[in-house]
Amino acid sequence: MLPRHQRVSTPLFKKVLEEGRTIHSPHFSLRLVPSHNTLPSRFSISVSKKVIKTAVARNKLKRRILACVELFYPRITGSYLGVVFSKKGAEALEYKEIQKEIISLLETINGKGLGFRK
Repeated sequence: MLPRHQRVSTPLFKKVLEEGRTIHSPHFSLRLVPSHNTLPSRFSISVSKKVIKTAVARNKLKRRILACVELFYPRITGSYLGVVFSKKGAEALEYKEIQKEIISLLETINGKGLGFRK
């Protein structure tokens, strides 16, 4: 689990939803807002009941996504607020497939073309 200082709080979650830019993959979406400060990037995971009905399966997917974010976290340049949303079909993926998609989304942060102004 990410430490509290690396997670998006409720007020910041609303900011990400309202102002964020979205990057899509087949089973996940990443919504980002640049943080404009020197604090480390913060991330949260959202898995809706509409996507996965049982709490056990939702929590399992959240843990897998968090593991991928923690794996890539040290390589993120800049300061961002991000929320990873799951889509239908994500629960059927193996961990390696989840890792591949999440890391490709997070690599986009370090790349160019997000449209954020510095």
